[in-house]
Amino acid sequence: MFSIIDDSSAEMPLTLNAEAKVAEGNDNEQGANRLETGWDPKEIRELAKRLDQIAAGWDERRKRPVQILRVLCKLTERDPDRLQPGVDSERWGFRAKEILGEMTRFKVPGAEGWATDQERAKGRMHEHWPEIEAIWERQLETIEDGLSAAGIDVRPKPWSSGSAGGHANRYGFRFDAKEGTQGRKPPRTSRPLPVDLDYRLQTISDHWLIHWISGRGLYLGGWAGKLYLFIFGPLLFGGLLLLWLFFVAMVHAPTSLDFLKIGASWMTIIAVCYLIFGWQFRLVANRIALAPLLLQPFGARYNDYLLELRPDPETERNTLHLVRYVANCPICAEKGCDTVRIESGRLEFFGRLVGRCNRSPNEHVFSFDHVTRHGRFLR
Repeated sequence: MFSIIDDSSAEMPLTLNAEAKVAEGNDNEQGANRLETGWDPKEIRELAKRLDQIAAGWDERRKRPVQILRVLCKLTERDPDRLQPGVDSERWGFRAKEILGEMTRFKVPGAEGWATDQERAKGRMHEHWPEIEAIWERQLETIEDGLSAAGIDVRPKPWSSGSAGGHANRYGFRFDAKEGTQGRKPPRTSRPLPVDLDYRLQTISDHWLIHWISGRGLYLGGWAGKLYLFIFGPLLFGGLLLLWLFFVAMVHAPTSLDFLKIGASWMTIIAVCYLIFGWQFRLVANRIALAPLLLQPFGARYNDYLLELRPDPETERNTLHLVRYVANCPICAEKGCDTVRIESGRLEFFGRLVGRCNRSPNEHVFSFDHVTRHGRFLR
């Protein structure tokens, strides 16, 4: 199995063995006590490999911290015993120049120099480590979903020698039991039967507009509500007025050509109103909707980001999240586990979001329930 570290400045991690042995550590080690239950390098390698794959799916504006985290995963996969709690504090973890020197994997300019200049590498790591911890905290739910889908019961956490009160000059992961690490995961209802696949949360976007709206709890009272009504109210009223005028003009059109021109203009106005207001109505009605094109990542291969409303029990308001759900296609599992992504139901499943397989998007179609995160085969 694996070893677990505890220190007085961090929350007590769980152990997989009820009779954990407490060994006294010196002041230079990572914590006051060390809880040991055994160490399984193979399990840690598998965890690091899976974590690298999960991080590769994050769509973060700040790419460098994610790249550093993925390098740390690769180093852990290569030499997991470096993170074993029983080793000396001077040998635990990976030094800054080891981590940044491996950034050549992502063709980062100057990475070769970081591998030899320890002081410069330390400065870079001190700059990026808080960003790594912030991204980890935001993506905690995607990590939980990804590891659970892989059947991994160990839960990692970014850890440095500075986390235990010392100098932050070595970096790695602390490993806890699965229980107690499921922080802010939304409650799920009981599993319906039969179930054909399980969706997992791949990424939670840090889009500034979504953060601003969610920070207000999607509350349209006060000045924000007045601003919203001031902008969208006249647009909606003007659109309805134009539709009425076009309808009157079509009735009195002198020729067929004029009738077609007015009809084309009418359809254009309807399409524009649908693009502006359609996703808002769907979001309010269904509590989840495909994000408009302006919120989809520029140049992305798939426009599968969703806007999801989640209740916040503390503020009794809704919070808005820009998320992406994926699943492994059970039909294509033997062909490489092609990814199922969320798309529109089109005419066949009008008004619904469905999961479509990358390999066969028209034949491997599944239902999508963002609450239970389960799907049934549709056709």
